[in-house]
Amino acid sequence: MTEQPDRPDDSTLMAYVRGDLPPDAAAEVERAAREQPAVAGDIALMRGLVRARAADPSTAPGELGWARLSRAIDAEAAPVHQPRRNWRPLMQIAATAVIAVGVWQLAVVPMLPGGGGDLYVPATGTTEGAVIVAFAPDATEAQIRALLQEIGATVTDGPSALGLWTLSFADERRRTVGLTRLQAATGIVESLQAD
Repeated sequence: MTEQPDRPDDSTLMAYVRGDLPPDAAAEVERAAREQPAVAGDIALMRGLVRARAADPSTAPGELGWARLSRAIDAEAAPVHQPRRNWRPLMQIAATAVIAVGVWQLAVVPMLPGGGGDLYVPATGTTEGAVIVAFAPDATEAQIRALLQEIGATVTDGPSALGLWTLSFADERRRTVGLTRLQAATGIVESLQAD
């Protein structure tokens, strides 16, 4: 049983019931009994035990002790009421924040300087003028690298699942020269497609 800070312990209560307490300690027990119904109930139970024991010394506390113990166990096992937290105000704040961000993104950002126009630009630049090449299966990596360096081509994509590479050039003149050289490299290039 959990002791309360200002509740007399069981030995003090039993001494009170037997009349063994000094007057000031007895006054404290009586005050506790007036303020706490559980203390008054324990005193009544102990008095009943003392009377039963006095009437028949062979009887043990038995049912009366068991009743007190059961009452104490039930009191400790009683569920403690926990107040429910009200989440509604927090959810309203979160919803307001989400709506404010959405309005900002859809209404305000496009009106900011630089907010309109093309919002997305390809990371690799444009693919305009790209050349798609399939290298010969027996072409070595060294041969392919030497050819690409010779014509000034940059690999912008590939190889694809079909083994196709996308090449780009710095300007149109290099592209024209590169196409001519790629068409002539029959041992290295298997096929070629220009936009």
